[in-house]
Amino acid sequence: MKYRKISTKMFTEEALKILSDKLFPSNSEIELRENTREVTITGDSFDIKYRKSVKRYNRDTPEWKSHWISMTDFNVPSIDPLASIDIHFDDNWTNETLQELFEQTVTDKTKTVFFPQKEVSDQNRKRIISDRRNPQYPIYILSKGRSENCITADHLIKMEVPFKIVVEKEEFHYMLNITG
Repeated sequence: MKYRKISTKMFTEEALKILSDKLFPSNSEIELRENTREVTITGDSFDIKYRKSVKRYNRDTPEWKSHWISMTDFNVPSIDPLASIDIHFDDNWTNETLQELFEQTVTDKTKTVFFPQKEVSDQNRKRIISDRRNPQYPIYILSKGRSENCITADHLIKMEVPFKIVVEKEEFHYMLNITG
């Protein structure tokens, strides 16, 4: 029997519970968990495989933090999903059925879905507006081979923030025409 695999990423416990209830509506004892690795669904039967538990250790403070004195904090929130489960569907599952299950567009080429569907935002249309203070440290943009597409420089110009661009000798005149 041929199976279709869709990797499903969920970021909350609630999303895991909702998808679990949709996949196994007649059996409330079965549920997807954070350590669920793979689910194979064939008609009314299914097979669930789990990841082995991994003990996580606290790591020492990285060496670079001792040099990060009076610098702006830079914390990137984790974008790792709570659970990433490969779900194998048999031939009985059509694109329409999968669209109902995942509540989003599913085509024959779909390999991964976020459940619930992530909203896509267009960051290039946004602009930061604040009081005009020059940065504490100079800003340098390294622009190797990006003279036609310099989004960072465009945004800094719009925000009226001073910066310097480091370019290759061949791109100097082209970049001069763009930035002035």
